[in-house]
Amino acid sequence: MNKFTPRLLAFILVTQPLLLNAAPTAKVLIKRGEVTKLSPGDLKATPVKVGESLPEDTSILTGEKSMVRLKFSNKSTMNLGPKSKVVVSKMPKKKPNMINLLTGAIKAEVDKKSNKENKNKMIVKTRSAVMGVRGTKFQATYNPTNKNTSLITVEGKVAMVKKEEAVKQAVASSDGVGQAKGELIDSSKNQVLDSTSELDALDKSLNEAKEVVEVDAGKFSGVQAAKKAPTPPVKIAPKQYEALAKSMGSTKKASDVMKTTDAATELKKLGEAPRPGGYVDFETGLYVPPSEDAVLDEKTATYKVDEDLGEVDQVTGDYVPPKGVKLDAKKGFVVDKKELAKVASAGDKEQLKRAVAKVNSLNKEISNQIKTKKTETRTSRRWYLPKKHKLAFEVVPYSETQTFKGGDGGGDDSEFVTESAMDTIFSYEQVWSDKWSTKIAFGGVEYEVEDEDKIQDRDDEDEEFFSIGAAYKYSPRWTFSADLVARRFYFLYPEGGNFAVKDPQVLDFTSLGAKYFVKDWKKIGLYAGVNVFLFGEDELFRSDPAMGQEVRESYESFGLRVYGEGIYSIKSNMQLKAGTFLQRITHEFDGDGAEIERTSLGMNLNFAYTI
Repeated sequence: MNKFTPRLLAFILVTQPLLLNAAPTAKVLIKRGEVTKLSPGDLKATPVKVGESLPEDTSILTGEKSMVRLKFSNKSTMNLGPKSKVVVSKMPKKKPNMINLLTGAIKAEVDKKSNKENKNKMIVKTRSAVMGVRGTKFQATYNPTNKNTSLITVEGKVAMVKKEEAVKQAVASSDGVGQAKGELIDSSKNQVLDSTSELDALDKSLNEAKEVVEVDAGKFSGVQAAKKAPTPPVKIAPKQYEALAKSMGSTKKASDVMKTTDAATELKKLGEAPRPGGYVDFETGLYVPPSEDAVLDEKTATYKVDEDLGEVDQVTGDYVPPKGVKLDAKKGFVVDKKELAKVASAGDKEQLKRAVAKVNSLNKEISNQIKTKKTETRTSRRWYLPKKHKLAFEVVPYSETQTFKGGDGGGDDSEFVTESAMDTIFSYEQVWSDKWSTKIAFGGVEYEVEDEDKIQDRDDEDEEFFSIGAAYKYSPRWTFSADLVARRFYFLYPEGGNFAVKDPQVLDFTSLGAKYFVKDWKKIGLYAGVNVFLFGEDELFRSDPAMGQEVRESYESFGLRVYGEGIYSIKSNMQLKAGTFLQRITHEFDGDGAEIERTSLGMNLNFAYTI
């Protein structure tokens, strides 16, 4: 088989740096206890090491009494607490980082000076809420049992919106594309937003959605299943604020952060918000308000929490329920029978009795944070049907040069150039899961050569183009594919004198492909890829100058295509794709060593509609 031409090699050398372009990373600064990571494409989790860099779409899991601290390229830092899990989804240089908090708690410090053109410096997403960090220190928690998201701002401001509202806004305004991990789904309309546009869309929704609240320093807000919007921000207990602030290296004092000159007016503005001055339980995401008879602190406009309702860990800022009582994510305050049995002294029993009475009086308020919203009954798709269907129309104009080399048969070397050539393809793709899809395609092949009047055209009524195949999304950046293809090719070779033969033949071959997501740029997702064509042995009736007659000759073929393309999302269910490619296919004849090389350079334009 002949070597590829210098032009093809040059194209590969230019494309290779794009394929190997390193993704942004987060560096591990501190690790305590058991911390593991699952990198993109890996099937098994491995321990996290101090000093290593983690790429986009890495998931991190901490064990009990464990933590890890990460530093991003924009100088922001994030601590992941015990029994927590996050996915570091996106770390673009000129946009907010995006963190997907799946369970547990994070504490983060965001550099105000980073990404000055963006109002939100970091996006934190849970299954129930989306937060836009505008600076600089905050703590966020998510409890998968009750689906509550809680947020406390230590310094600066953080915007918060219920995820349903963010998704609705994001899908409506979506205009980017890509292949990052995960999808946003507007369940009311069953629309899907491509995940690489997720960051831009969520960033925009935090600035435009109607139900966004902005949480100032010293305040708490939560997203709960039964509520249409985040709870109105309220000040937390000053002692919990100071303990949390100290744990994050802040020197802020509650007396300064929460200072007010008109407590009565401030409380009146809260409306139906919970009483300020309560504790936030980081594990359950529940807010424990002060009792109805609590005393108001006029200087901070917060109510003083009764000691019988528990305390605050001065090192971490965690809420510690009263002895003999625990806070359950679904039931609220419940008596811990094991602890109750340990109570011996009369004084402890009396204290426990008061604590139980206090927490029981608050359980009604707390239960309002736990009530789950009744979900609409929807007919689910059957497991054996595709999740999505994609219809596409594609035109592929190209120019092709065929070089005929006579070999040992004595024929003259010849070169033929197309005057016009184009494939027209219709395809139907079935998306079965986040990983797998299948596709059927069919179409036509047009092929006109220069000096067509000097070429004998042999008719052929076989199909022109048909393929069936599957694609597997191996990781957020890599997608692999395999297709069985039947396509009409035109063979051009000299017959004698100034004439040549244009002989159409349908060849069956297997196309193995690899596509790499390079980056997203504004509204466009950029990709690069390669396809290898594997042919079986075929036969062609070709004129043999030495014998003066046509002979049946066997030949083998091999091909390679390299390409680059961009995808623009017009709407959430409509995409426009454009790209360019360079392709080389070589046909080697067994008998006389003759060879036909076809080099194609072209572009493709594709419009796709998702149902």
